[in-house]
This record gives sequence, C-alpha cells and structure tokens, in this order.
Amino acid sequence: EGSCDVLLAYHHPSRPIALDPMHYDMLVLGHDTVTAYARPQNDRPTWTWPLPRGQRTPWLAYASGAYLGLVVESALKKEGALDMLDRVYETEMSESVKAMAIEGQGVAFLPSSAVAHDVARGRLLPLLGAPEIELEVRIYRQRLSAGANERRLTDPLWAHLASQPLESTD
Repeated sequence: EGSCDVLLAYHHPSRPIALDPMHYDMLVLGHDTVTAYARPQNDRPTWTWPLPRGQRTPWLAYASGAYLGLVVESALKKEGALDMLDRVYETEMSESVKAMAIEGQGVAFLPSSAVAHDVARGRLLPLLGAPEIELEVRIYRQRLSAGANERRLTDPLWAHLASQPLESTD
C-alpha cells in the first residue's frame, strides 16, 4: 500500500509471501533455521526428539495466524508429530515463546538467530533429530514505475545490500 519503505521477512516455500515480483523488488539477505529447543536439565534437553509415543509433550506454539506458526505446523504435520504435542502456550512473538522455553515450560520451535546467545550460555539446547526448517531472510520494496526518475531515501541502503555477498544468519 506504499505505507512502508521496506519489508524484512522470512520466506519459506510452503508459505510464500504474496508480493507480485512485477511490483516489488526483493533481495535474499541470508538464511535462518527453525528447530526445536528446550531448557537443559543435567546438560541435556528436558525433552527428546523423536517425541515419546503415547505421551504428549508440552508445546510452546505460535498463534495460528503467525507466519512462523504456519511454517512450523506444516513441518510438524509432515512429520506426524502434531498429535504428540500438547499446545500449552500460544503467542505471535518468538521472544515470548523463547522466554517460556527458558523457564522450562515446554518445547519451542525457534529461529537459530533468536536463540544463539541463549544456546551459548547453556539456557537452551536444540532437540537433536527434530525437524529443521530452512528459511530465507528477505527484504522487499515497492518497484518504481517504468521510466520514473524518482529517488528514494532507501536507494543507498538497497544498493549496499544488493552489493553484499549472501551471508547465513545461522
């Protein structure tokens, strides 16, 4: 709608962002991985993957309309793991999910970029064997109409980002 200069967002093929490439420029800035994390207990995650059959593991989930929620639930459906998880908390914010995981309230699927510091400090551990969801980190902006001589405040930023080699955010 022209109300923002740029949009920074995750992208996953299962949930593409519906921005027409004829009207929007896009750059891939890097990659991130979403996987399951839990608070450690005796230097091991409190829960394990694969999830124990017949038991329901507490799950710190994203709200159903949140982008990461849609991506994670799609991956868990493929894995056949949804029926082994008990949704005990729900929010749209990764930081809130992470805070609950650090408190030991359940398993959380989080971007590695959001938990790197907590993993390094031993506050969270990845659940080995859990699904790993690869995401692109993208930036979008509205494309100028053909022949327009208009300059935007974001042009120097865009030129700088376009000239950078692709880096991983893992």
